[in-house]
Amino acid sequence: MFNCALQDWTSNTVSEADALGANVLFPAYRSFPEIFAHDHTRLYVPWSLEDALQKLKKLLEYKHYNAGQISNWTHRTIDRYIKIMQGDGEEWSRNNERYRDYISTYAYK
Repeated sequence: MFNCALQDWTSNTVSEADALGANVLFPAYRSFPEIFAHDHTRLYVPWSLEDALQKLKKLLEYKHYNAGQISNWTHRTIDRYIKIMQGDGEEWSRNNERYRDYISTYAYK
């Protein structure tokens, strides 16, 4: 699944496509780097047709080794929300400006 919509934040389509086993390629823009755990092989440089085409060609040939991880991650979103609301999920909180420091550290746990 190829997404070129620069107006999107995290979309349900990425979770659905990933859950169904489709390879996904999205722009490294807005919240997509977070949901993809900064996986540069499935994120392309926005406005770079060359980067998008290069990565899309690879994704059309082989199933990606991280297939299924995005949908597994988003499946547990409600659990993370509840932890935050109960005061037991500070690592997931977005109350400070440095929250992205922890994204790749906690991704897919």
